[in-house]
Amino acid sequence: MKRKKKKSIAKRIISLALLVIVIAAFVLIFKNADSIFGTGKVLSDTDDEFPFAYETGSAQTFALSGNGLATVTTSTAQLFSADGKSVAKQIHSFQTPAVCASEKGAIFFDIGAKNCYMISAAGEITDIEVIGNVITASMNASGYFTVITEKAGHKALVAVYDSSCKKLYEWQSGTGYAVKADVSPDNRSLAVLCLTAQGSEIHIFSLSSDIEKASFEYHGDLLFDLKYLYSGAICAIGGSGLYFLNSNGEETGEFGFDGKYMCDYTLSGSDFAVVNLSEYRNGTNSAIYAVSSSGEVLGEIAATKDVTSLDANEKRILVMTTAGIYLYNRTMELQNSDEELMAVTKAFIRPKGDVMLASSFSAEIYEFKR
Repeated sequence: MKRKKKKSIAKRIISLALLVIVIAAFVLIFKNADSIFGTGKVLSDTDDEFPFAYETGSAQTFALSGNGLATVTTSTAQLFSADGKSVAKQIHSFQTPAVCASEKGAIFFDIGAKNCYMISAAGEITDIEVIGNVITASMNASGYFTVITEKAGHKALVAVYDSSCKKLYEWQSGTGYAVKADVSPDNRSLAVLCLTAQGSEIHIFSLSSDIEKASFEYHGDLLFDLKYLYSGAICAIGGSGLYFLNSNGEETGEFGFDGKYMCDYTLSGSDFAVVNLSEYRNGTNSAIYAVSSSGEVLGEIAATKDVTSLDANEKRILVMTTAGIYLYNRTMELQNSDEELMAVTKAFIRPKGDVMLASSFSAEIYEFKR
C-alpha cells in the first residue's frame, strides 16, 4: 500500500508540474501573441481614451505619418492616425529599431537584421521579405518605399516597392556600398547613394528601365544621407556640405560647411534643406541655415541655445531648442515662438499646419498662439 501511495504522490507531483508548465506556456503565448503569430494588437475601447499614448522603450524613434505618428522601440512598433487613435500595434524584438513613414503608413525595420514590415494607414501589417540584413529604408509621400539589404557577392541590394508592398524594381550594387535610396515624388525615378574607396557616388535610375540614367561622383567626401525634395531635386549631405542634383544627375548647387561641425539637419523642405552648424563639437555658438536647391542661403539665424530638434515642410521650418520652440519661414524670418519649458523628444510640423510634440510616453498637438 505504501508503494502505491508513493506512486500516487509522484503522479500528482508530475501532473502539477505539467500543469504549471502548460499555464506558463499559455502566459508566454498570451504575452507574446503578436510576435508569435505575426498579427497586430486587437485594440480595446480604452486604447483611444488617451490620444497618442504609447509605451516607452529603448532606442525610441519617431516619424511623422501624414498628420499621424509612427513610433518604434526595441520591443514595440505603433502607428497612430491624425486624431491620435492607435491604428495598429506590433510587438517585436529589434536590436536597432528604425522607422520611415508617410500618410500611407510606416516601414519599421531592424538595422543589421532581417526584420522589416509595413503597417498601412488602415492598420494592415505586411512582412517585407528580404534576403539579407537590412541596411536602411525610406518612404516617399506616395507610400513608395525602398529597402537596402546586404547581398552575398554584391555591395548591396536596393529594392523598390509601391504603397501596396508590391516589388517594382531591384538594383544590385557592385562598385559601392549603398547607404541610402529614395524614390522621386512622381514615383518614376530612383536615386541611390553609395560609398566607395574614393568617396561617394549618386546613381539615378528610371523605374521603367534597367539602364542607369545618370551618376555623379564626390571624391574624398563621405555622404551619409540623400532625399528627393518635393520639388524633384535630389539633396545629399555629408560632413563637409550639402549637394544638390536635378533628375538628370546634373549638379545644381552646393553649400560647403567651411570646417564647421554639422549638429543637426532636415531634408524635408519643399525645395530647400536646413542645417545646424557649429564652430565647436559640443554644438555651442551654432547657426541654422536654410539652403535652396541651387546652393543659395535663403536665410540664417544664430542659435542662442542648444538645438534639440529640426523639422520643415513646404515653406516653414520648426526649430526646438532648450529654450522653447520657434517657427520660421523658408528665409528664416521668425513667424511665431513659445519659450515655455517643454520636456519633448521630437517636434514635427504636421501638414495640417499645427505642431506635434513627441515625448517618451505620449505625443500632443500644439498650436502657436496668434
